[in-house]
Parts: sequence; structure tokens; C-alpha cells
Amino acid sequence: TYDVFAKVADRLCMQDIRDELEQLSYGVLFADWYKELVSLRMNHEKDGVKILQDIQEKIDNNCDCGNVCVMHEHQSWETLQAERALQSGAAKGFAHTNFIFVCPDVSSSYCILGFLHQGWQREEMTFEDFINTPQLNGYRGLHTTIILENGTRVRCKIRTTEMHVYARKGVSA
Repeated sequence: TYDVFAKVADRLCMQDIRDELEQLSYGVLFADWYKELVSLRMNHEKDGVKILQDIQEKIDNNCDCGNVCVMHEHQSWETLQAERALQSGAAKGFAHTNFIFVCPDVSSSYCILGFLHQGWQREEMTFEDFINTPQLNGYRGLHTTIILENGTRVRCKIRTTEMHVYARKGVSA
């Protein structure tokens, strides 16, 4: 399941199914680490709640990009395992917090990208434009990492509603 079906789901851009298959697999294959990884994931999500509220408030008050919804995205199990192995994730370049910005249209997606880059420092070499050049599996979106005032890295994925549905459900959408 982990080696084949989760990888196939990933290739078909079916993140919801991939995440579920990986979670079930990790619970069996890495049972001794699984509880630790779940705890690490929950801590990152708990830390991200305040950041999410602050960013959403700044967007609502200062950005004229339309109705933008910001939501938390779980880190992948592989990323959590790599972070656990290194024991010092922040120093090694991991963004503990991942957010998805769901915008009404493509122009507001680029507007949010500009807002994020103007409001916070952008981490070098992290911007990817998959709207202009979609991935082979059909995925579209904008990716960037911003660095908050306290040094926290936030990985941002910016998509339209249709792009978000496709990213989560893939070809089944």
C-alpha cells in the first residue's frame, strides 16, 4: 500500500487518498514512531492556529484580493519522519506550518502572492508557479515560503477553488 498505491494516488494528484493510505501504512510499518509523528504533527498544527488567525486578519483588513480563505495543511508523514530524524527541524530548513490560500480566481491568487511577499520576507528559491506551468499530473497553484518576524517559516500554497478541489481529489474530481 505504501510503496504502490500511495505513490499512484500522489501521481494522480489525489492528496486526500494519498494522505489516508500513508497514515494507515505508517501506523503499521512504523508503529514505534507513529505516535511520535502524530504528536509532532499535532504540535505543529497547534502552533499554526495563532499564525493562521494573524495572517487571515491581515488579509481581511489590508488586502483587496477578494474573499480569500486560509486553512492549515498537515505536513506529509515523510516530512515529519525526516524532521524527527534530524531532531532540529527549524535549523535544517523545514517549514513547520503549511497553509493553503483558496482564492476566487487566478488574478486574486497572484494578488495574494504579492501581498505575502510584500508583507513578509520570502525564503530564497522557494517560489514555484504551477499556474503558469502546471505539473504533469495536472496540479496547478502557486507555492512560496515566507519567514515571519519571529523566524518561523510558513509554506504557502495559493490556489483557486477549482485548483484546490483538483489538488485534493485529483482525477476523481
